[in-house]
Amino acid sequence: MRAGRKFFALFAVVLPLMGCGDKQAEQAKAFADLLQTRILDQPGVHIPVLSDDERAKIGPYADDLAILKTFNDDLTATMQQFGKAMHPAPQNLQPLDLPKYKPELVAAREFFAHAAAAVDSALAKAEASREKLHQPEPVKAKFDAAYAQFVTRPADALREIIPLAVPGMDSEIAVSDFIEAHKADLKLVGGQLSASKPALRKQLEALFSAYAANNAKVQESRRKLELAVEGH
Repeated sequence: MRAGRKFFALFAVVLPLMGCGDKQAEQAKAFADLLQTRILDQPGVHIPVLSDDERAKIGPYADDLAILKTFNDDLTATMQQFGKAMHPAPQNLQPLDLPKYKPELVAAREFFAHAAAAVDSALAKAEASREKLHQPEPVKAKFDAAYAQFVTRPADALREIIPLAVPGMDSEIAVSDFIEAHKADLKLVGGQLSASKPALRKQLEALFSAYAANNAKVQESRRKLELAVEGH
């Protein structure tokens, strides 16, 4: 009888463990499916908002998904400033009016000079959280792909454009300072800024050439950032 009691006692312990394993497998599958359909099948960066039912189905994997959302949240303020800093002066601005916006140009330059630190901080936080995860292989493969889409590619794109934006703003500020210093000798001809003196004209051409070269690099990197964030 005692041996029978031990057997049934062991059997009673095994049953709940088997049930727990089934639930974990179901949660893992639900999370892998969610990663595929709600993130990987959709281009760009988009935070899925889970229903109570979806959250219940993935169980503790909701914390894994939160790593992606937290990275996005940590960079939200930076990205809002980034958009403003990319266009500190009106797009249809007449060149002779550029000096009026020098404070905005300087503020944008200062933002870009320090923006990389915010990206690095958000990325380090996400990486530290990711290193603590223990996921079954099918989940890990999909989560790694989602992490690359949500975190790695946008961070890499920002890290590329920010260092280019600083000299880009420097060249625009240089043009602004030149216009302010020589506005009596400058005029618009066919919508283009022209200098009356040959020496000034040469300086102006060099400044605009530097600005155009820097701006071209910034715009190319910006297209990469838009592709990473928007998926198109």
